[in-house]
Amino acid sequence: TLDQFIDTQAQRTGGKEYSEYRNYARGDIDGDGKEDETVIYTLEGIRGGNDWLQFLAVKLSSKSGCIISEQIAGKDVRTVENIKIANEKIIASTLEYATNDASCCPSISKTVVFVIKNGKLFEAGK
Repeated sequence: TLDQFIDTQAQRTGGKEYSEYRNYARGDIDGDGKEDETVIYTLEGIRGGNDWLQFLAVKLSSKSGCIISEQIAGKDVRTVENIKIANEKIIASTLEYATNDASCCPSISKTVVFVIKNGKLFEAGK
């Protein structure tokens, strides 16, 4: 399950994860007509101190529960506020850092799209 996957990753990396702050979305990502599940989760303290990283994990219904995960955000990079699934894409609302933003407070709202190709997550347009 996604819960077990996240717990294992947190243990492996030494990060702390708070499940109440996960952001879930469901919908068909791989075009098989079946509902897949996605989640954004944050691991804190993963590189020491108050550092944090955000990950996107996708559990596909069509591949025996295959879970695909990628780091997509983090401190001083961007933060993902929420996600939704539409037209076989994962659409993320993010806050990105302006030049003078403090580490706590990214200020530029953006929309980022993720897709699955050949069993991997990719940010569209990169």
